[in-house]
Amino acid sequence: MPKGCEPSTVTVKLDASGRFHVSLLVDTVIESLPKSDKSIGLDVGITSLIATSNGDKIANPRHFKQLHSKLRRVQKSLSRKQKGSNNRDKGRVKVVKVHGQITDSRKDFLHKLTTQLVRENQTIVVEDLAIKNMVKNHKLAQSISDASWGELVRQLAYKCDWYGRKLIKIDRWFPTSKRCGNCGHIVDKMPLNVREWDCPKCGINHDRDINASKNVLAAGLAVAVCGANVRPAGHESKGRLRETRKGRKQKPQPVSLRNPCVFRPGRMSKETEKETCNTHLGEAAPYRGCRERNGANYSGRNLRELGGGRIPPPISHLIPLRRRACS
Repeated sequence: MPKGCEPSTVTVKLDASGRFHVSLLVDTVIESLPKSDKSIGLDVGITSLIATSNGDKIANPRHFKQLHSKLRRVQKSLSRKQKGSNNRDKGRVKVVKVHGQITDSRKDFLHKLTTQLVRENQTIVVEDLAIKNMVKNHKLAQSISDASWGELVRQLAYKCDWYGRKLIKIDRWFPTSKRCGNCGHIVDKMPLNVREWDCPKCGINHDRDINASKNVLAAGLAVAVCGANVRPAGHESKGRLRETRKGRKQKPQPVSLRNPCVFRPGRMSKETEKETCNTHLGEAAPYRGCRERNGANYSGRNLRELGGGRIPPPISHLIPLRRRACS
């Protein structure tokens, strides 16, 4: 606890393994670290937890995998115990302690790593990954969860805020792995089993992770200067970028060639509705503001008899749901 500070709140917690944890809330000012001219880009992975733009790789400790055999042994022992007995309660505590060892070792490693990165670099650039979507892949879900990428970025965020550092997150759709860091050429496909590749344009050999971290750093510095997400020259998104209600960009959605126009009932003006109806139905059904024309209901069968060929879209999609008087 800092000197001269008195805790305003003391919280005591008891976890499932029987350990007590005490947290103290104090009001203090954290001094910023001396400024540095170093910047670093980080590319997270599974084989290597992070690859830096300096050419270094930090191996993934795989904390869960190290204690998996021990966890499996105590869980099998717990399953054999009779429910409600004292032995089952003792077996439960053993399982909880193994889970605690995995969690504590993971947090300890991440705290030491993030503290070192924050102390040595003024600017840190990472990718804004959608980890919740990535863990839906059942083949990689356990490895991604064990690596704890989200906790790594979370610790970097609050430590940079504490010590006066800058953390930049680049667009998740930026092609960091497929882009050559030397000439900017972007390859079409880059499977996960390809760890090294030669640029077809300039011929330079790239390590996949190191090249990605360099591209992350370059894009982050460009974001810091321009103040917006950037894409490399010659790289365009096919389709439209949709803005969600939360303000986050989603993957580009291709425009439908089958029905390029999307009509929302009740949101078209009368003139727009008239032009739309005449465009799709032609002379077979002039605009009347409703489904009927001179008392006849133009269904799909009637339109087929009148015009023949391809049946236009149902008129119910073109006319607002609210009722109008026939003109």
